[in-house]
Amino acid sequence: MLFCTLTDLSISLCSVYSGHQSILIPPSELETNPALWLLAVSQYKVRDTFCSYSVMELCTKGLGSQTESLKARGLDLSRVRTCVVVAEGWPRIALTQSFSKLFKDVGLYLQAVSTSFGCRVNLAICLQVSFVDVSQ
Repeated sequence: MLFCTLTDLSISLCSVYSGHQSILIPPSELETNPALWLLAVSQYKVRDTFCSYSVMELCTKGLGSQTESLKARGLDLSRVRTCVVVAEGWPRIALTQSFSKLFKDVGLYLQAVSTSFGCRVNLAICLQVSFVDVSQ
């Protein structure tokens, strides 16, 4: 699994605790080199990766015209089965779709990209629910 922002900290700690191989990329390095995350996904043959909308936006805006040169450098995203955008707030469907379409030429499957919402947004996760047996 590959994680690239501090947004993913809780997920990364869970994966380390579960024994999954995890790669953390400092946000400061991503800001200067947006291709770093995608190249790491390709190099390490990552199947499951997580990112934030800001990373997806950096890749879309910063690498939009460079897909051919990235392909020439060996970028291959065909092994990615899930690319989860960890979001807090409203889904950014247009960004997700443009990212998927932009990187489909380097093997990214459109169905691989999805969005997951954190506990602040999803009340079903935040609330503890106790069930009462009403049959008695």
